[in-house]
Amino acid sequence: MSQSDDFKVKWHESAPNRCPHCGTAPCLQLKRKLLMWPATGALCQTCGLKVTLSPGKATIVVLPIFVLVLAILPLMAISSSVVFLIALILAMPCVVAFPLAVMFWVPLRPDELSWPTKVRESQERVAAQRTGLDSENKDRPQKEGKCV
Repeated sequence: MSQSDDFKVKWHESAPNRCPHCGTAPCLQLKRKLLMWPATGALCQTCGLKVTLSPGKATIVVLPIFVLVLAILPLMAISSSVVFLIALILAMPCVVAFPLAVMFWVPLRPDELSWPTKVRESQERVAAQRTGLDSENKDRPQKEGKCV
């Protein structure tokens, strides 16, 4: 491999939970992806490089909920329970659609440079950490007892 290969960025086809660095899917647990924002990041489970949500699509997903909150606040001042109930019924599709859109529509983007050598080194580091944890768990004696 030549030195010029180290500086080529490897772009993988876009998938909602595919790592933009190493291309493995799933990159993150779905619970972790739902708790992310574009300003925060998380480490890929396979290569250990930092990924974050695509800011454009994440903003599009959050925008309806933001508008919905602004629309419901004035309705809370109205003492009519029927109007408020109608607003809550209209809010339910947004509340259900938000996690589904994040899980299946918002892709991950790299938050670090992804050179092939860096991806390889990160995968080796993560594999070494996993084998280290596995060996520690095997060496640790199992305690027998009941939980109180």
